[in-house]
Amino acid sequence: MGSRLVRRGPRRVRQSGPGTYHCEDEQTYAEYEFDVHADGTVTFGIACVKIGDIVTILDALEQALAEHRTA
Repeated sequence: MGSRLVRRGPRRVRQSGPGTYHCEDEQTYAEYEFDVHADGTVTFGIACVKIGDIVTILDALEQALAEHRTA
């Protein structure tokens, strides 16, 4: 369920309810873990990611945070 959950976006993550979800990307061999909390927030971990991929992920997260702060 993890990869389907992630592809469907933040709303789907919140709707799935509290719990821990795992996702593996077969193309990049990356592994992700999402802890969905009762308040709808998510803590996540990233493992086994290539350097080029993590740079892209961190850049996207930084942009999202900047957008969130200005909203």
